[in-house]
Amino acid sequence: MLSEYLNEGKLVPDKDVVNTIADGIRVLKIGKHCYPILKRTCSDKIITVNDEEIRQALKLIWTRTKQRVEPSAAVPLAGLLKVSPADLGLKNVVLILCGGNVDLDFIP
Repeated sequence: MLSEYLNEGKLVPDKDVVNTIADGIRVLKIGKHCYPILKRTCSDKIITVNDEEIRQALKLIWTRTKQRVEPSAAVPLAGLLKVSPADLGLKNVVLILCGGNVDLDFIP
């Protein structure tokens, strides 16, 4: 998990792959080039979400915008629905909806 990496202060390989519907962000480790950027910019602003929260965000995107995005693209919205930007000291928040890697036969 990202929060564990940043708390450890180094790249630590995960013991197990996290089982999640957000397969686009299911990785074994953070890349060596990404780690310093993440540590510098977001170590105090990490929000964790579970699959049910991702599903709720997906449904909201699908019903409100009629866009079909992959579960990984719904993760930022799931976090935003969980924690108010004001609680993090943020005024302006931008979410980019992307990803066409959607299997319409498998809608979580």
